[in-house]
Amino acid sequence: MFIENENIAVISITFLLMFWLFWKDLSSYKSDNHQDFKSILVSTGVLGTFIGIFIGLLGFDSYSVADSVPKLLDGLKTAFVTSIVGMGLAILLSIIQKNKSGGGAENEITALNNIGKQLERLSSIDDKLTSLDDVKKNTEILPLINTKLDSIDTNIKSLSSDISSVKDELKINQKALFEFLKEKLSEIDNSLKEAVQTLSKGATEEIIKALQDVIQDFNTNLTEQFGDNFKQLNEAVLKMIEWQNTYKDSVQEFEKQLKTTAENTNESHQNTTALVKEFAETNLKSLQDFVNKNNQVLLESIDKINITTNQNTDALITKVGEFSSEINNSLKESVEQNQQANEKIKESLIQLFEQTKNAVSITENNAKIISEMTGNYAKIADVSDKLEIVISTNQNQIQNLENHLKTFAEISGEAKGITKELKTFSDEIQKSLTRQSEALTKLTQEIENQLPASLDTLNKSLTSLTTQFAIDYESFLEQVSKLMKINNIN
Repeated sequence: MFIENENIAVISITFLLMFWLFWKDLSSYKSDNHQDFKSILVSTGVLGTFIGIFIGLLGFDSYSVADSVPKLLDGLKTAFVTSIVGMGLAILLSIIQKNKSGGGAENEITALNNIGKQLERLSSIDDKLTSLDDVKKNTEILPLINTKLDSIDTNIKSLSSDISSVKDELKINQKALFEFLKEKLSEIDNSLKEAVQTLSKGATEEIIKALQDVIQDFNTNLTEQFGDNFKQLNEAVLKMIEWQNTYKDSVQEFEKQLKTTAENTNESHQNTTALVKEFAETNLKSLQDFVNKNNQVLLESIDKINITTNQNTDALITKVGEFSSEINNSLKESVEQNQQANEKIKESLIQLFEQTKNAVSITENNAKIISEMTGNYAKIADVSDKLEIVISTNQNQIQNLENHLKTFAEISGEAKGITKELKTFSDEIQKSLTRQSEALTKLTQEIENQLPASLDTLNKSLTSLTTQFAIDYESFLEQVSKLMKINNIN
């Protein structure tokens, strides 16, 4: 917009100057001091044209040829108006003066006077003939100037065509670049998917295999550690049950013997009553103490187990071993106490047999004693059954404890295995991401290496076009300068 305003200002000033020269020449015609400004009008018009072209070139950007050429052409269109107006005014002035010179005698006289005055200047006509020849030659150069202008127009069109081809080439390069990036990104996406699938499959198989190995090792170790202890516990319980059965058979046999000797034991009723009562109280008390002691030991052991389950696996296994040892010790103590009770029973029976030899007269009382002993035996059997139930309950609790230990160990093993596999999986993902980052970096470097080459090619093309245009325009200015010098000489 600024350049257009300057063109308008130059055209306005040139027009004012040409109209002033036109009026000055026309007003001085047929006077003694006639001033001929026709050639100056033409030169002024050409000067205005070149000034307009120069102003248009000031805004020409060689780095943005496509945007600058249309503005330059618009400036050229406007600038040539001054040449057209100058030549038109000169032609119009010549026509007017010729019409005026064809008037009456006075006009002829005036013309003759003017011719006389002009003849005075014929002395210098020889010097100017050479200049006229030069003008003729320069007039012959005008077609060359027009040819140069046509050449400039052709170069501008060629430049526009080259710019269009460069744009097309850039579009093709951009399209190829987009296709290349799309292909590479697709390959990266596929490789990432394959890597994730491979990692997922491998991680799943490794986790399953690791869990199987851990479970198998844990079961083997648990069987080796606890198998022998529970076998000993079961053997001790079985031996205790066998002892109870044996004791039951012995009591039944003893009952039969007592029935056979009942008729001979009436006399020793009073002596044996106290002994039997003491025996029953002693046995009942010992059995009750044994049961209470075992119950207390079992309760303490269960409390210890409940406390130790909240600790780590190694401590829990140690407590289970201690618990098994305590159970074994308790069973041993119970066996020893039962043996002691059996020995006491044997001693009491021996004393009873010795006393029954002289107790034939008290058979009826002994029958009552036998009945009481049978009741005491029933109590003993009941206590034995309860003890067997307690032992069975303890076995169930131990079995439950073993199951809990297995479950806890499995969970711990699974957690360790999963943590290890997750760490491995995370490392693999990190490596994969590192490889993908390196690939993207390499791709970016390739793009950065290709772009400068393309831009350099474009810059060279534009530079060559601009240089050619400058050379042609410089030749055009030289020709115009010669023409202006010739006009100034005239």
